[in-house]
Amino acid sequence: MMTWRFASDFVQGEVQSLGGMLGPVSFDLGGRLVQPFAIAPWADEEDEEHRRLPGILQRLRGEWPCVPFGIDAPRPDLPEDWRPPRGMEGAVVDSFPHGFASNHHWRLLKAGRRSVTIGIDYPEGHAIGRLVRTVTAAVDSAALDLALEIHARHDCRVPVGLHPVYKLPERPRRLHLDLAEQSRSWTFPLEVEAGRTALRPDQRDAPPNALLSREGDLIDIRTLPLPGESEDLVLLTGLGGSISFTYPDLGYSIVQTWNAAHFPACCLWISAGGRRFYPWSGRFRGLGVEPVAAPFDLGPATAAAGSDPLCRSGVPTSIALTAAEPFRTEYRIACRAA
Repeated sequence: MMTWRFASDFVQGEVQSLGGMLGPVSFDLGGRLVQPFAIAPWADEEDEEHRRLPGILQRLRGEWPCVPFGIDAPRPDLPEDWRPPRGMEGAVVDSFPHGFASNHHWRLLKAGRRSVTIGIDYPEGHAIGRLVRTVTAAVDSAALDLALEIHARHDCRVPVGLHPVYKLPERPRRLHLDLAEQSRSWTFPLEVEAGRTALRPDQRDAPPNALLSREGDLIDIRTLPLPGESEDLVLLTGLGGSISFTYPDLGYSIVQTWNAAHFPACCLWISAGGRRFYPWSGRFRGLGVEPVAAPFDLGPATAAAGSDPLCRSGVPTSIALTAAEPFRTEYRIACRAA
């Protein structure tokens, strides 16, 4: 595995070849360095069980693009209106969770002091031909500027997502989300992990401060983590391409901005020790703050059908790609003293 480093006066970090994942990254806040990204505690293990993990999990960290975004096959236990229509199950062929690029090694295309550009070619027969990704440390602030290009082999509709994952505090309610007033929330159609999901499944277009717990209590997800060990997915709409959150105990905030026309929703992956099986083993804590055009992580078949409840409500769950012109999107992750 290769690692490429970059630095400016305000940011220093690295990108690894496996999954094209970014992290760790240190931001300089007036002489104080902070590293907000989650790094899997098993990342440096080397036993046989670790080697059998899919590439995306072996050194899980930081931020990376997912093309296509989601699982590799439709779930058979979904509510009826979340299932892809008959005949759409193989809409986009990709046998890897969150896509081929999330599980394989990228190659270096260009490197400078502040910037790294990497690329990866997809297998023959895939709708996607190539991805190109650039990570740049801002010259004048504690921020990262990122760009993603998707080169399609033929015209198609594909769920696409960006996948930043940040540290999640141990203490309940010690991370504060600042959401747009018009934002709405949707919970995953099923329990994310049986018996360990805190929020009632399949809540639709609800206020973020008035979701229901599994027991029926009102929950405000603007302060995290929720009490106890849990695993939840919440999709936020109406953010307008921006979200910020603060760690009051650590004294800093993160601000993410992206093109809302490309990614009309943001999926929160709230992983608070809720997965007990290997490699998670109750030891991973992270908050995914993931701009997406996707129906959660339900995969390409559900997205390509365009008939899921999100899409019917006016929230696109895929991106139209053409062979004639690459798709390009740009986004920023900034860190500020709170």
